[in-house]
Amino acid sequence: NSHQLQLMAMDLNANYTLANNIDMRNAFNNASGMWATDRTGESPIGKGFVPIGSENDQFTGSLDGQGYTISGLKIYRPSTDGVGLFGYGQGISNLGLIDVDITGGDYVGGLAGNNYGNISNSYVTGSVSGGGDVGGLVGWTSDDSAILGSRSAATVFGSGDDVGGLVGKNKGSISNSLATGNVTGESVVGGLVGYNDGGLITNVYATGNVEGDGDDIGGLVGYNYSGSISNSYATGDVDGDDDVGGLVGSSYEGSITNVYATGNVEGIGDDIGGLVGYNYIGTITNSYANGSVAGDNNVGGLIGDNENSTITNSYATGSVAGDDDVGGLVGDNDSSSITNSYATGSVNGNGDVGGLVGDNSGLISNSYATGSVNGNDDLFGENFGAGGLVGDNRGSISNSYATGSVFGYGDVGGLVGYNGGTVENSIWDTDTTGQIDAIGYNDGDSIDLVGLSTQVFFNQVNFTSGTVESGY
Repeated sequence: NSHQLQLMAMDLNANYTLANNIDMRNAFNNASGMWATDRTGESPIGKGFVPIGSENDQFTGSLDGQGYTISGLKIYRPSTDGVGLFGYGQGISNLGLIDVDITGGDYVGGLAGNNYGNISNSYVTGSVSGGGDVGGLVGWTSDDSAILGSRSAATVFGSGDDVGGLVGKNKGSISNSLATGNVTGESVVGGLVGYNDGGLITNVYATGNVEGDGDDIGGLVGYNYSGSISNSYATGDVDGDDDVGGLVGSSYEGSITNVYATGNVEGIGDDIGGLVGYNYIGTITNSYANGSVAGDNNVGGLIGDNENSTITNSYATGSVAGDDDVGGLVGDNDSSSITNSYATGSVNGNGDVGGLVGDNSGLISNSYATGSVNGNDDLFGENFGAGGLVGDNRGSISNSYATGSVFGYGDVGGLVGYNGGTVENSIWDTDTTGQIDAIGYNDGDSIDLVGLSTQVFFNQVNFTSGTVESGY
């Protein structure tokens, strides 16, 4: 019963099992109950359950729920860190927590505030609130921990950083798990994980909407530091300031493979992407995004700012809108490579606007864009580049093409607006782009650039003969 559950704190090294469901919904309102003396003016039901295990006296045993559930767990301890069914625990399996109502300080989770071991086949529903390191299931996990086959449907709120639908801060591994609740926090906020600190995340997903008042806001992960994310997806809408992404807000030296995001993404600042807001020294492979994206500078359908990184076999289909450095796939491709990738969404911006990339100082090859491009004057009337493929190129482009309509007031071209780098072996549709020139203003090298009519472009026989005849 409820009392026996609380008495687990008397022996933190023991192994426990549930023999039946436990309903705690009336336990905290009982004037003669064990929690009756722990009342406050802020919470007439009292502070509720006392989390099992503390920082100096952790739970080192195990709890096997055997498929049973605990309903109505209530905790109101806003000044206490390490809050959940377990404050500091491990070894939890086959347990469901239904309709929890939990409020704590930092390190707050429905199942555990801090997890040092394995959690498997467990779930939480209800609401979880705290400061920083707040998660629907777990607030914080150690680097040797693992979460397997678990889920959270709890709504999660954190007034601080590192807030996630499942885990606030993850240093271990998470697999075959999910989160469906909406998540709100300050910075480093994710639909599944707020901060993935070197952790391994695979075969997971998040569907809740994510909102942050600061930076590093993602549909799945807020900030991915030297971590790996694979075979995963996010579908919720995402809102934040800077470094906002449909899947990941920011990724630093991370690996992202076989993932996708479908939610709409909006940031009031810079580095906003349909999949990742800011990608630094990382790899993105076999991934896509199809939600609409809106931000200020460095805005892309897939990646907002791609720096010293690689993108391979990936695409974006959503519309993109921003101010400067706006692209259908990548806003700013800085000393990075893009290969075998494409974008189909419409792109609108003021400066350096491209169907694939807004501003490129890296390598683009075997890629294409088909979306319309609209490049307007900026607020001071300066001219910037607008191109069917790239707005401003100071890097290298090869074996690529563009077919979307292109409009602008500055340097406008069917392929590239302004070129200070190299463009070679690439083609554009002169009819659909509305541009007779490949490059609006060329201050670099252009080699074997071919403009084709729509009839030739999409007629396989004529396309092949036309490009061969032109030496392409």
